[in-house]
Amino acid sequence: MEEINQSIILPVGAKLNSRYRIERHLASGGFGITYAAIDEFGDRVAIKEFFMRGVNQRDEDSTTVSVSNSEKRAENDRMREKFRKEAMRLRGLKNEHIVKVLAFFEENGTSYYVMNYIDGESLARRMEHLGGSPMTEQEVRSILNDMLEALDEVHRSNPPLYHLDIKPGNIMVDSRGSAYLIDFGSSKQTDAGSGTSSLVTLTPEYAPLELIEGSADKFGPWTDLYSLGATLYRILTAQKPPKTSDISDQGTAAFHFPDSVSRPMRELIQWMMQPTRAKRPQSIAEVRRRLGENVSKLEGDDEETRVGGFSHSDHSNLTPINHAKLRAWAKDPKNKDKQFFIRRFGTKTYFPGELLTVNLFEEDEVRPNDSITDYQNLGELVSNYKPSRFSYFAATFTFIVFALLILILIILSKTSEGGDDSNEIKYVTEKRMTTKTATTPYDQGYNNRAASSSSSSLGNRTFTVGGVTFTMVAVEGGTFTMGATAEQGNDAGRAEKPAHKVTLSNYYIGQTEVTQALWQAVMGSNPSRITGNLQRPVELVSWDDCKEFITKLNRLTGANFRLPTEAEWEYAARGGNKSRGYKYSGSNSLDAVAWYDGNNGGTMHPVGTKSPNELGLYDMSGNVWEWCQDWYDNYSSGSQYNPTGPTSGSSRVFRGGSEFDAGHCRVSFRDGYSPSHQINLLGFRLAL
Repeated sequence: MEEINQSIILPVGAKLNSRYRIERHLASGGFGITYAAIDEFGDRVAIKEFFMRGVNQRDEDSTTVSVSNSEKRAENDRMREKFRKEAMRLRGLKNEHIVKVLAFFEENGTSYYVMNYIDGESLARRMEHLGGSPMTEQEVRSILNDMLEALDEVHRSNPPLYHLDIKPGNIMVDSRGSAYLIDFGSSKQTDAGSGTSSLVTLTPEYAPLELIEGSADKFGPWTDLYSLGATLYRILTAQKPPKTSDISDQGTAAFHFPDSVSRPMRELIQWMMQPTRAKRPQSIAEVRRRLGENVSKLEGDDEETRVGGFSHSDHSNLTPINHAKLRAWAKDPKNKDKQFFIRRFGTKTYFPGELLTVNLFEEDEVRPNDSITDYQNLGELVSNYKPSRFSYFAATFTFIVFALLILILIILSKTSEGGDDSNEIKYVTEKRMTTKTATTPYDQGYNNRAASSSSSSLGNRTFTVGGVTFTMVAVEGGTFTMGATAEQGNDAGRAEKPAHKVTLSNYYIGQTEVTQALWQAVMGSNPSRITGNLQRPVELVSWDDCKEFITKLNRLTGANFRLPTEAEWEYAARGGNKSRGYKYSGSNSLDAVAWYDGNNGGTMHPVGTKSPNELGLYDMSGNVWEWCQDWYDNYSSGSQYNPTGPTSGSSRVFRGGSEFDAGHCRVSFRDGYSPSHQINLLGFRLAL
């Protein structure tokens, strides 16, 4: 273990920000020192101090931090700003497996942020205590699940956030076995068009090629998943992960798993550590699907391997592999891209007549002395098994039936477009809508209104969760003036100024506010104060509550729902590129489009019971306030492209006017509240 220079460590008992007393040193890195401390209530917290090794020094008073060389001042200031952004990014992440930032302050010539204290140790320290012994697969599966939860939150940030330094030292495990992702010092929020990146830290054995090269335009979920796979390998085997070059050269031979590690776990790690990023899992959802498909295998079922629906009882339909023919077939260049799965039952190996694509390590050469298990892991071979006549008949019959179904659907679609003008409500798990009439998510309260302007070349999308259907309206991007435009008149306040140009890309936004029915279907409860009709919008939910809902919704649907940015919300409320310049969303007559204090009778109303705006969106003026993604702050005057708001703040934006007076229901009115605050008549709508 590296010896710590005690002269740079804050002394025990030192007071920070007049409320935190240093208890002990926890860890040191190249850019920070972490301490355990006690706050004024007697609770233990963790505090990270910005301290660059080789740049900063501790002055004689034992607390003040200064720059050791004036020539390094610029580097110090740049990295200290990065440290602040690290705190802000962590502050915005709300997942129980990500360390929480509680406060940020500047003192002693440097910066600090305060985190919840995790009573445990890092995986790196855990491996030291195990003395060269690996962790059990059961323990590793638990850590994997916790990290997938954490990374799901990280990658769904807007814009996407990538950790970029996942390794055993940056995963903490508490006394109950729960794992937490820490140290976002290397994290990067990636925007389109970014090029190279100067990374803070890099641990080569846990870094894929794009990270080693610093190619930020190639970063993605697959980058963190490679590092997570390498971490799993380290704790499962007590060995250093193989280098990317060794994996490229040797394929699966570069991995050395103990016999105790199940085959599905080996294959999962090999998949995550593919040298070519396109061959790794592209999202957390892909890994979860794989884990779901292989649940019996991950539970250590060595006698029976179930892949793609086959089990021990299916073996009568499988044909034993002829190894010689298999090797000959695999060497034929024309079969390079054909893949298959091998299934092993007891001592015999079989393959099914159906070919399944797995796309693993297909660039590796076939070696005559490789075992059949290696071939399975490489996934690069295909047998020359010829299905029976029945198999050919079944395949041909299936193709014909499928083609007929497609033809019938096309005919029905044409008939629907050219005939009946009624707005048929379609209940599907997820369906893209391209009809020329307004789609309505519920058959109560809409009166089947026509809204010919609601269609888009993108096509609307309809989802069903727990029997509740909702529609996401396609919004074609464009440029608009955001804020206090002329039609807002003298009603516009200081927070809406200056008006400024904003350009947005295509996106989707909820046709209505999220209803109590949808919230209940996802969360299993209804927090609203005004109930009695589940088609009313959900309310009394904090910004943090909304993020939790969205995380669960995404898990159920496999989609990437989020809150709209403030710019997306206003552009949609104004009618997008179909805008007619109304003061309210869809009209200059508020009564036509909104429930507010002049017509609502003192209560909320079911969604979609007023007229929609130019895009076919309901209730963007009135009914309930709606949370947006952005931190709340003053506008700037410059033109912006896909703005996401300030990087930090104390309040999140909300829009829409609720059941307040007409002035609050204007499309440019804005306000903010603490993200943890729950108030009546504050809900949200989804974006995608």
